[in-house]
Amino acid sequence: MALCHNTDCYITNPPWDRRVLHPIILNLSRHKPTWLLFDADWMHTRQSAEFMPLCRRS
Repeated sequence: MALCHNTDCYITNPPWDRRVLHPIILNLSRHKPTWLLFDADWMHTRQSAEFMPLCRRS
């Protein structure tokens, strides 16, 4: 995946398939601030647990 290096952050509505979603979360968040558009209840699911440390309120 080619990343845009002249941006301040990434904002996207990622695919919901976990096999794709989880690597996207890790990859983008390593490079720049990342806003991903999810359902609000995603943060209360088991699958989100490992990613919650990457999240913060703005």
